[in-house]
Amino acid sequence: MATPATNAQLTPLGRLLKRLRARHDLTQEALAERVHCSVQTIRFFESGRRRPSWEMAELLADALHVPADEREEFIRTARLAAQDATLETTETSAPPVAVLTPPMPTTSILRLPHPLTPLIGRAAECALLETLLIQQQRHLVTLVGAGGIGKTRLALHIAHWLGERFPDGAAFVSLAAVQRVAEMPTAIARVLGVTLAGDSEPLEQLDALLGRQALLLVLDNFEHLLRDDGAAAVDMIQQIVARSPGVQLLITSTERLRLAAEALVELGGLATAPAASVDGRPLPAEALMLYVERSRQVAPDFALTPANQAAVTRICTLLEGMPLGLELAASWARMLTAEEIAAEIERGLDFLTLSERGAPLRHRSLRAVFDHTWRLMTPEEQRVLPRLAVFHGGFTRAAALEVAGATLVQLAALIDKSVLRVVEAKEESGVQNMRYSLHGLLRQFLAEKLELAGEANAIRHAHAACFTALAEQAYVHQFGSDTASWQRRLALEQDNLLQALTWTLTEGHDARLGLQLAGALSRNWRLSGEWRQARAWLTLALAQPVNDPAARARALVGLGECCHALSDYGQAERTLSEGLALWQQVGAPQWIAWTHFQLGVLASTQGNVTEASANLEASLDLYRQRGDQWGVATVLNQLGAVMVSTGDYARAARYLDEAIPLMRALGQGRTGLAVSLNALGRTVLAQGDAVRASRLFEEALAIFRQRNVREGVAWSHINLALAHLEIGDLAMAQRDLGRCLAIYAELEMITGLIATLNALAAMAARQAQHVDAAHLAGAVAQLCQTYDCHLTEFEHGIRARLLVELDSVLTPATSTTLQREGSALDLPAALALGHALVDG
Repeated sequence: MATPATNAQLTPLGRLLKRLRARHDLTQEALAERVHCSVQTIRFFESGRRRPSWEMAELLADALHVPADEREEFIRTARLAAQDATLETTETSAPPVAVLTPPMPTTSILRLPHPLTPLIGRAAECALLETLLIQQQRHLVTLVGAGGIGKTRLALHIAHWLGERFPDGAAFVSLAAVQRVAEMPTAIARVLGVTLAGDSEPLEQLDALLGRQALLLVLDNFEHLLRDDGAAAVDMIQQIVARSPGVQLLITSTERLRLAAEALVELGGLATAPAASVDGRPLPAEALMLYVERSRQVAPDFALTPANQAAVTRICTLLEGMPLGLELAASWARMLTAEEIAAEIERGLDFLTLSERGAPLRHRSLRAVFDHTWRLMTPEEQRVLPRLAVFHGGFTRAAALEVAGATLVQLAALIDKSVLRVVEAKEESGVQNMRYSLHGLLRQFLAEKLELAGEANAIRHAHAACFTALAEQAYVHQFGSDTASWQRRLALEQDNLLQALTWTLTEGHDARLGLQLAGALSRNWRLSGEWRQARAWLTLALAQPVNDPAARARALVGLGECCHALSDYGQAERTLSEGLALWQQVGAPQWIAWTHFQLGVLASTQGNVTEASANLEASLDLYRQRGDQWGVATVLNQLGAVMVSTGDYARAARYLDEAIPLMRALGQGRTGLAVSLNALGRTVLAQGDAVRASRLFEEALAIFRQRNVREGVAWSHINLALAHLEIGDLAMAQRDLGRCLAIYAELEMITGLIATLNALAAMAARQAQHVDAAHLAGAVAQLCQTYDCHLTEFEHGIRARLLVELDSVLTPATSTTLQREGSALDLPAALALGHALVDG
């Protein structure tokens, strides 16, 4: 253990600092606080182990109130080289045998390569590294990341930026050409400008080389030494940390060292999305900035324009912000457009190649980078990793084990080697669920390895089976209390689900599994508003020659629901009826009840109240027999809505009075309760109590928002708008109609759009915009005929009052003429008029 330095042993700076601290009654801790550094740094200054930078010397002068006429001498004393001061000595080890010739240089910065290009981005990483190396004075910091991610460039920038803040500066040592751990001291000595003499052990050489130094030592490309002789490599780093207290190590590697003293900084791709500046204005994405800068090196007139920005953004997204990938892509800017470059990247990995003579071989193409990474892996890692390439958009630990046979230990090893990334943590049912991902281009490389191993079909089948099982599980739960949580879970896996659908159906590998998967996803598609995607996949699945009545029945009913949402009523009725027949053949009361319910909802939309009531009553009887409270409440909701649409508010109230307690018992946040509240609100509104109706609609809106049911959100907004019209709050009505119009337009939901235009006509009349009101009234009538839609009795009441109001203001002939002009509007023109009203 080092003995405390006496006054006689102190360096000139140490004596000066101690005297000035005593004069101002400052402890080392108090001085450290004034100059914003650690106490250890002050101790190093006083003992001579480190010298302050110019900036730090000036801070010390300020903190110690050095007079102006003494300031220059103080700073000169503070900047004396460490070799000129008397250092503390230790007796814990024998003197090293190695001889250093010539003496160590006293320049502040030691032999740093000069980067050819400026560093772009990485502000957050630079700030973190400054904190670790300067403020916390960590002795071992490892900068880890995949090959080509920019570790070397960032480490070199840090060496130049922070080097002046170390008494002996910074040294940058490339280990790429070092074949054995024993050669590392020689490589360090070469950079420091000294020669190692004698044939002592490498660890003794390091003691002699670094024991008296106070510098930032960057060791670049450490990973291959870990592979070849990991124990010796780690021992050497531990030796430096333990026996060279003035040396701080910054190591770049694709793999962490797994040492207790190690501080990790993980480097990912550059940001591909704009960031907000201090004044709130967006800053260009770092990845785009790098791509533009490198493109200008080969094509000086290259510029980011509105015409090419989407393609450049696509390039950056495909490359996930990988700096080497961006540089390789930009090297083609002289020959190809950004659109062509993006297309080539999507086409294959080998496009990203560089013929530049000065580049290291492993950086001349992304394939070379991945080959280098591949060679550093163990045989077991080379067996497991390609199997993970079947996942898209990330995967869970459970899925990795089920599909690829990857254990937790193997995943951890791949994360340590910067091949796998931890992408996010989600709370599902109270359990933290970590997800992992691969770089998209690395996935291409590994897919080739999987093909060569002859495992591609087996692993992809296991992948499709895994996600079909997940979809099957979710399908049942989406009729229960945890619908929203299962929707979120499926949303996380949407890329994997799409990949499974593609492999089973589009590529034709397993039609039966594809039909099961598409049918299992139909409920989620319906609830998420992805109706066109659902129709495409379900139609493709049902076209397969698969004899599985239950799977076909579920897919048919799902297709019918989505066709209904898309206002394709004829197709909806055909597929729902066919699905009902198959469910009856299979003998599945739960799904027979559900299909009757869907047929009842469809008939209600088409204005066929008798057929709607018959199907809904049949559904209600089956759900009551099964004791399915959710089913009973859901059907009662719809029966109440049907009665509202016919104006039979007494019967509506009876149905809803039974449904709402059931829904509340099942959970306050259920979407079924929101449906009940909306239906009851319309009943109350029709009976003249707009204030109470507004409260019901607000509660429904909150539930739909929480559950992210956009169709329900739009329905609640249109109901609120009608209540506000009754109260006379036109501004709030206009706001709500604008919101529901935007949602229905995005969903392409014709019935919702027509109902909104009908309400907008009423709002325009209230605002004395009678010409617009008449035009919208004519458009609504024509659109109902064009799309075979029917207004509910409630909406008919709004329309009837509107027409009476128009006739009271305009002459009947004028009103009729204006409506006739409105009937000439197609849907886009009618919507344009509607948007103008809500924006006005």
